[in-house]
Amino acid sequence: VIGVGTMQGLFLTYGHCGSLDELIDAITTITAYSLGITKTVFLYLQQDRMRGVIASTIEDWVTVTDENHRKLMSRYAFWGRLGFTAQIVGCVPILIEVTFTRLPNLSPANASVIGRTMPLGPSCWAPGAEPTYVYLLTFYAILFGLYATGFVYSAADAFTLTLLLHLCGQFDLLTARIGKIDDEDDGSSYQKYQVIECAKRHNQLLTYMSDVNDLFKYVTLQEFMSNAALIVMS
Repeated sequence: VIGVGTMQGLFLTYGHCGSLDELIDAITTITAYSLGITKTVFLYLQQDRMRGVIASTIEDWVTVTDENHRKLMSRYAFWGRLGFTAQIVGCVPILIEVTFTRLPNLSPANASVIGRTMPLGPSCWAPGAEPTYVYLLTFYAILFGLYATGFVYSAADAFTLTLLLHLCGQFDLLTARIGKIDDEDDGSSYQKYQVIECAKRHNQLLTYMSDVNDLFKYVTLQEFMSNAALIVMS
């Protein structure tokens, strides 16, 4: 994805795109790839924090013993899987449609610029004067980048949704746990122990929430800003 984004940036700077529509189409494509690159690189740089978040999530599942608590966690996990399925169902048909409806157009070398197509981006990225093998390499590199970007988007968004839903479930469990503290034993050592344990768990969840926020806040901000800029340009 990084290679395709760099190549497209060079094409935009030194290529054959001149009209406003072509430039907007090129910028839109490069922005989409850039977001995929940002998500991949940032998650890689934050892998230690992400590993801690995943380990905490696994520990919650391993240590749960109450059947009602497990059912509540399973319900939130179901919504997470449903979100992932919706992401994939929305992504794969689009990729398949692009793959089979925008096949390489092997026009003659002296054909017009519009004669050649690209799976994503303006046709000016494939001028008719360039050799066929260069056109095919460019075409399939962009197509590969499109697939990579699509799955990076889907996986990152589904991962974020799953973590946040798990966090919501843990807060629900903590609320239920606090509600079970017996008022009749007011001031007893066991009640104090329960309150202390709930406070510790609350701090753990706040730390968990802070780590999840640090993982995705800049990526989410960039995504909102990029989408807003593209809407304005369009």
